[in-house]
Amino acid sequence: MKIDCSHKLESYKGKCFNLHGHTYNVFVLKNFPVKLPENNMIVDFKKLKEEKTLTRVHEEIENAFDHSHLNQTLNTKDPTAEYMAKRIYDKFLRDKFTGDYAVMVMETDNSVAIYDGITFWLSASKK
Repeated sequence: MKIDCSHKLESYKGKCFNLHGHTYNVFVLKNFPVKLPENNMIVDFKKLKEEKTLTRVHEEIENAFDHSHLNQTLNTKDPTAEYMAKRIYDKFLRDKFTGDYAVMVMETDNSVAIYDGITFWLSASKK
């Protein structure tokens, strides 16, 4: 889902210290610890989109974050993508889906943070 947010990184020395915004792409990822079947499809994406629990979680995340100022919403001086992924996981997933899900926050097309309740996965590439 896409959400629009503003923020500033108050401890950062650089452009991101200034107030600015992003259109974040936020994904709740579901783990399927299985071998790839013969037809190469673990689950039909249509069925995954219709899963009521995931739909409810997406709505809760969108309601909490869309068009918000992340410094206030997350109550922090430095609302980074990785911090946002952790807070979303902790608030919306930790007690509901332990170990089966992760949160991916794409701050830009080439900056990604993923958190699964234990480990952070980060990726950044040049434009």
